[in-house]
Amino acid sequence: MKCSNCGQEGHNRRTCQALYLENNLPRDRALILRLDNMTEDEQNRMHSEIVKLKKKETSDSVIATLVEGKSSELPSKIKAIHSSIEDQCDE
Repeated sequence: MKCSNCGQEGHNRRTCQALYLENNLPRDRALILRLDNMTEDEQNRMHSEIVKLKKKETSDSVIATLVEGKSSELPSKIKAIHSSIEDQCDE
């Protein structure tokens, strides 16, 4: 696998250490937000605004994962994404 950020083999953009070393700033913060009791339209608008805000307020090295769906589906979707991220880190 070739990284789309640095071009080196063996990892991808999500796990690229060059992104974390950029500007010598520690990148050790995360934000998890859960909003319940939304309509699908509200969810779609919120999704759009979150994407715009991410692009405006953060550097390109910030990795975003947005999980959306019915409240009953979210726990399994989050577990699947978490497993996928762990698998990428093991590569």
